[in-house]
Amino acid sequence: PDNAVITNVTIEVITALATTTGTATIEIGTVGGPTDDNGLVTSINHSATPFDAANSVLSGTPTIVSGKTTAANSVTIKIGTVALTAGKFYVWVSYFEGA
Repeated sequence: PDNAVITNVTIEVITALATTTGTATIEIGTVGGPTDDNGLVTSINHSATPFDAANSVLSGTPTIVSGKTTAANSVTIKIGTVALTAGKFYVWVSYFEGA
């Protein structure tokens, strides 16, 4: 929502990510206010923690530049380099509503 102060981002991997060849990159960001393609999670290879193992969890402070949203936002996930062929994960964003 507008004026949300994002405090934490958690990635919960259900099944490990896979490609047929090469290494995919994953960036998790926001679109809206502000738009930041990798503001929640900077580029991580699909073969690295947490994406390389089922039931893996990674939690931490987001890298988003602005401490507070300026409009309603959506979470975006960008897969780069090569296509993913398998895997499932959830992204949990914790926040509180600022003034």
